[in-house]
Amino acid sequence: MSTPICPDDCTTTLANWNFDDCAPEWNRGEISRVYLFNVGYPVIANPKTDPAGFIAEMAARVSNTSAVANAIRSLTVIGEKAEPETNMIKMSGNREIVTSKKHNIIFDIDELSQENMDALRQLECGNNFLMMFENGTKIFGGSDNVNDGIPVSFVASLVIPRDRSALDYWRCTMTWEDKFHPDSCENPLI
Repeated sequence: MSTPICPDDCTTTLANWNFDDCAPEWNRGEISRVYLFNVGYPVIANPKTDPAGFIAEMAARVSNTSAVANAIRSLTVIGEKAEPETNMIKMSGNREIVTSKKHNIIFDIDELSQENMDALRQLECGNNFLMMFENGTKIFGGSDNVNDGIPVSFVASLVIPRDRSALDYWRCTMTWEDKFHPDSCENPLI
């Protein structure tokens, strides 16, 4: 679904719903993969409308070592999308409006090769990227279409636990503002 269109008056049209008592659809928790790509190089093929094209484009562009500007980095992570911070503004007449939500994804990277350490340190420069992410059988992306990518800012911190049996890891947070949650669809890459 593209970005929902909200009414500009007091009318409301309820969307269709679907609850199946015998075989409810459910989605597994835990974000397991994050795709990062440069602003200006969005994914062209939409996984909803052109899954074969999406698979082909991702096969051609996903590379963790390519120097081309349109390369997509594939990060193996363990993470979550937390509940967004909602910005409610009170208006006259006892009205409230939601202007935007501050979304974030928090994930850990625990494979700390020197190459991964260097890449994470490079991300600390604070550049902006586009991002898609997976959990279970779903892939999530931009506001209008999954393939648009989500424009995010990135913060990363190295964590070294005091427990010798625990792994060192980088705790990463990707943040963006949008009134709506990201679009999603069945992941054709799985």
